[in-house]
Amino acid sequence: MKIEDTPPAVPIPPPPRTTQEAQIRTVISEDAEGRTKVKELHYVTTIYDYKGSLKEITRTWSKSYLV
Repeated sequence: MKIEDTPPAVPIPPPPRTTQEAQIRTVISEDAEGRTKVKELHYVTTIYDYKGSLKEITRTWSKSYLV
């Protein structure tokens, strides 16, 4: 194979830059029977730069339990 026959090199784009932030909001209260209720709200926000455009994705979920 001659050097002239090789395909030109293609640059590999860099991976998107990402930033991730996690937050937990905890609410503690008592129910009518005097038991302690705990509710946790979880938020995970991911911001990434893809081809000069900022994108944001937020995932949320909650956990509730009695103590």
